[in-house]
Amino acid sequence: MADLEIACVCGQVKGMFRNTGPGYGSRVICYCRDCQAAAHHLGHPEALDECGGTDLFITTPERMELQSGADKLGCFRFSPNGPRRWYTTCCNTHLGNTTHDAATPFISLNLACATPATRPVVGQSTRGMMVRDARNEPNLPRKIAGMSRKLLFEVVLRTLFATLRGKRGTTPFVRDGKPVAEAVMLSREVRAEALASAGFK
Repeated sequence: MADLEIACVCGQVKGMFRNTGPGYGSRVICYCRDCQAAAHHLGHPEALDECGGTDLFITTPERMELQSGADKLGCFRFSPNGPRRWYTTCCNTHLGNTTHDAATPFISLNLACATPATRPVVGQSTRGMMVRDARNEPNLPRKIAGMSRKLLFEVVLRTLFATLRGKRGTTPFVRDGKPVAEAVMLSREVRAEALASAGFK
């Protein structure tokens, strides 16, 4: 186990996942349209790989802490029941996604915000999901057109165990039982513009 360091592009927001490793989450590359659209909406398409993938570490957030910039968190969603997509308001760095209530012990951390030197702490990216939306054919050992049942089982089990251990709401994104920022619901027009920017019609 080791610390996974995270930081926004401009450096005002810094934090880490303490004492984590491959056994604490699932590393997967997501090629879905909304992840690609989110990167373009925030103005950081460079956070995607050459096939349009977002490198994610899906885990529980109780090991996550912010050393600076906790007052610079914002979030948006593409649909009423969609995930909260958290970013930094200082430079629009995408940090990760939580459930719509933010308190459920679940986060898909965008590893683009992790320092390159510490990314290996959570293992290698060997799985790709929603590959049907990829720009090109990803060079990965395991590729799923949609959502992997095995991955879904891993996430549900991990989230359930964290809930039973009383970790609900143990996250920098929740304070006093409520999300620290209101989720801005983007209009259909804004989503369509982001999708078009990502190459989808």
